Amino acid sequence: MSLVWPKIVLFGDSQVQRAFDPATAPWGAFLANRFQRVADVITRGFSGYTSRSGRIILPRIFCPENISGVEAFVIFLGTNDLSGKLDASPNHVPVEEYSENLEEMITFLQSIGLRKDKIILVTPGPFHAGKFKKWCHDTGRNFPIKDEKLVPEYVEACLSVAKKHDLDSINIFEEMKKDEEWPRFLIDGLHFATDGAKLIYQLLRPILEKKIDPSEMLLPYWQDINHIKPEDNNDDICFKKCPNLTL
Repeated sequence: MSLVWPKIVLFGDSQVQRAFDPATAPWGAFLANRFQRVADVITRGFSGYTSRSGRIILPRIFCPENISGVEAFVIFLGTNDLSGKLDASPNHVPVEEYSENLEEMITFLQSIGLRKDKIILVTPGPFHAGKFKKWCHDTGRNFPIKDEKLVPEYVEACLSVAKKHDLDSINIFEEMKKDEEWPRFLIDGLHFATDGAKLIYQLLRPILEKKIDPSEMLLPYWQDINHIKPEDNNDDICFKKCPNLTL
């Protein structure tokens, strides 16, 4: 029997798609490093997607067969939902629908065998209009207008859904806003800079460590293996664990 590696899934929009970007916001890489030989960190991030599109694609990505072994499932959506209300863009998802979409995703994940205590919701983060506008101008991009005043509505909606279902949640909006110089967390007024990546890693790590024990690594410590005749090791070698000496 082969070894089944536990999995941590990050599902969301560009904040997740960029989670392994070494130049800006490698918060997924930070997690992968922390849980090496403990669990795989899998990103399913889709730049520009909303909770509406996320709800549609979720059943096309996950099923009973590949949800097995998932010990933590992070849903990080909403950044794009609040886009475009001011210019009637199709990108906009009303806050009521945003809540419903989160509810449907939670229900679906449970229906394919994922316990709800493994689901973690992350709220949208703060948005700095001036910084984002400058970035759009400098890069020649044209995005739907975002309204800073809408963000708290979506943050509260996300937290309400988490509370209703008794899920773990991270209020990244509030945590960033605690810092008087919070724009430093954002590289372009919207996406994480390195400081933002470090912050969400620091917030996620203790929650994940309650779901996946990081104190032991999979497979034995190298000094416990017969390196001259490795075939003489016990048949259950794959299912032994060794101390995580990186702590």
